Amino acid sequence: TNGLQANGGNGGNGGNGDNQAQHWITRKSANNGSTWATDDDYVYPGSDIGLALGAGKDASGNIYTVGYGRSTTNIIHWIVRKSTNNGTTWTTIDDFIYTAGQTSEANGFGVDSLGNLYVVGLGADGSGHSHWLVRKSTDGGATWATVDDYVYPAGTNGTKAYGFVTDLLGNIYVCGYGWDASK
Repeated sequence: TNGLQANGGNGGNGGNGDNQAQHWITRKSANNGSTWATDDDYVYPGSDIGLALGAGKDASGNIYTVGYGRSTTNIIHWIVRKSTNNGTTWTTIDDFIYTAGQTSEANGFGVDSLGNLYVVGLGADGSGHSHWLVRKSTDGGATWATVDDYVYPAGTNGTKAYGFVTDLLGNIYVCGYGWDASK
């Protein structure tokens, strides 16, 4: 039930440098990897950017993908998508901006022992410095709350959360990194 995370590699910059649309792609194999088909091909509404960076499932078998989309005003939005029917249809269940006009990016997904959903990533503040964020849903993704907002230490250029896992005792671990401005 813990998430898998694959970094898209461009750190929320939103572009690939050659004016092509970037699509959020989810592929599924229904036969143990022998063949594959595209399950979800998403770009942010009215835009040309959608990048999936992590995926996971809950105890009920719902599938989640997380990443970001760029709006028509060139703002990167934290996005969580959910499929309740084995990938036949997908719905955006969280479109989040930490600070108006700044980048927010979902990077990893996980579920705790109580079935609560977690998405980890970053949100930039008004100065453009990124904060390590953990968002939690206790109702299957209908509502979300930011439960951890962390910056590695004061005066740094930013912090990013990327991964999520739980241990056998129910402890939650989130990993990522922070930039040290003193080095």
